[in-house]
Amino acid sequence: MYKERLEIETLITQSRVNGYTDIKQIYRATKEQTRENSLIPNEDVRPLQPKDIPLHPTPTYIRIPIIIDGEIQTSNLSYLIKDQDWPITQLTSYIKNWIKGSSNI
Repeated sequence: MYKERLEIETLITQSRVNGYTDIKQIYRATKEQTRENSLIPNEDVRPLQPKDIPLHPTPTYIRIPIIIDGEIQTSNLSYLIKDQDWPITQLTSYIKNWIKGSSNI
């Protein structure tokens, strides 16, 4: 601990705050360039990661509005790699399917 100039009291306090009740659970403690302390736990006590078990979480995406107040947002279309005709085609298809569904009632 001397090389990093970490005080033992600070290390023990920070390990408790991070949920490690025994100092033996800490693999490495370092002082970052920002002067903050980082604790790296031993592998057997680190938080569970998706790669540790056979889970394949689906990616989470943020919805991007295409039409706001009746105007097509061309900058948002560029994120989706779509042109200005794409939302019109999608809406037309949706409306046609909706009308077909309504006529069956």
